[in-house]
Amino acid sequence: MSSLDSSMNSMATALVTEFYARLHPDTTDARRLRMARGLTVVLGTIGTGSALLLAAFEVQSLWDTFLALVGLFGGSLAGIFALGIFTRRATAPGALTGAVVSAVTLFLVQRFTDVHFMLYAPVGILTCVAAGYLASLLLPDPPQPRAGRTHTHHQPPHTAPKVATRAPGG
Repeated sequence: MSSLDSSMNSMATALVTEFYARLHPDTTDARRLRMARGLTVVLGTIGTGSALLLAAFEVQSLWDTFLALVGLFGGSLAGIFALGIFTRRATAPGALTGAVVSAVTLFLVQRFTDVHFMLYAPVGILTCVAAGYLASLLLPDPPQPRAGRTHTHHQPPHTAPKVATRAPGG
């Protein structure tokens, strides 16, 4: 039981700290604590509902179900990573399009082909990179980030101001 409540509390804390506190910086600690407690209840309800759903559909192996779901999106995540690392033309809308196309393609591959599950990752990665790159070429570029916000914008190194010194004997 302690593992479950630790997980729910950790997720609630992360959500409040990373999202709620940044969107509402003027809130008090007491308000954030109430929000975290409410999120813990919501997350517990979602977990309980998910367990009841799995029991109602008589899922034989939770691990196989988990791997099937991860298989749909794992290739997309690796494809987005590869797209960002190996291409300079990738855009956010293109990467998102690639991820969606990859997930849909993997769903179709899982349901309608006899491809071994070990090939889902390469299919997902290649589909995401190809569709993401093509979409990046076709979709308009988003506004450019401000200088210094990404690794592609180089700023000159900071130099200390020069101090005037007197010549010896002067």
